[in-house]
Amino acid sequence: MAYITNANFRRITREFDVPKDKNFSFNDIVIWESPNGKVVDKKNPYIFSWWEVNELLTFKEFCKDTKMAVEHFYRKIEKPLDSLKYVDPERCPAYHCDRNCEAMHSSLQRIEIPEEIREQGKDKVQEFRKWWKSNESIREEKPDAFVAKLNLAFGTKLHGYEVEDKSNSGVHDMTDNRSIKEINQEIRTKFNDLFKWAKDEERRKKIFVKFKFLSFLGDSDYPILIDTGNFTESEIKTVLRDVHSRKKEIVEELKKLYQRRYIPDLNFQTSLLENLGFVPCYTCMGGIAEEHVFDEE
Repeated sequence: MAYITNANFRRITREFDVPKDKNFSFNDIVIWESPNGKVVDKKNPYIFSWWEVNELLTFKEFCKDTKMAVEHFYRKIEKPLDSLKYVDPERCPAYHCDRNCEAMHSSLQRIEIPEEIREQGKDKVQEFRKWWKSNESIREEKPDAFVAKLNLAFGTKLHGYEVEDKSNSGVHDMTDNRSIKEINQEIRTKFNDLFKWAKDEERRKKIFVKFKFLSFLGDSDYPILIDTGNFTESEIKTVLRDVHSRKKEIVEELKKLYQRRYIPDLNFQTSLLENLGFVPCYTCMGGIAEEHVFDEE
């Protein structure tokens, strides 16, 4: 078994081809069952458009039966192009054999190659990368001496270099340790808040009832093609923007519920992850990862 970070899990779910057929047959059509027994499903979508229903059910299928979902919905992560912008070129996402691997929990540093080096082309970038790696110990111990040596080696006049720091998401999202019960309660609260907000004003209520499945049009330039009655398009879209924002919050909570219920540790078969386009982590898998390092082109 292998682990991936929350960020890479979200990356996987962005690569789904959501079925565009309204009548696509999912194994499980239940979107959510509330604590009081009310069921939101594909036949009774409540507030969700058919696209939102298919998006949620695709995500749920992935969490419940990853192998099946990959066969039906997934676009494999392609080898990323080298932008020649960073000392460490872009790589495919990694999986880990150790859920406590430091690479899953430490901050990520991306060091930019100076523009004057990049302007000299790919060969100069590769030369710069090799030089950087061979002088890494100097950079850590004597950063000023490192920059001086760099300037001497490449004829630059740098005073430093750009570093992008990104915190890693780890195997768990440490900002969200809620139980299934707590997530369910949050979903219920958000549903209730949406309906309370919609009912607070009579015209808003009527717009909500008639157009809630078209909330995506709120931020769109597309016109509303169905009969708008005595409402202006501007008035309708103002309401739909709020509706869509609130629905997106509910969708995100539902996805968290599926993840927590079916794959709480983000633990997968290594063969499956490799089929998705992942490679072994060099930190915790050592020599195995060497076999997956890309050839420099």
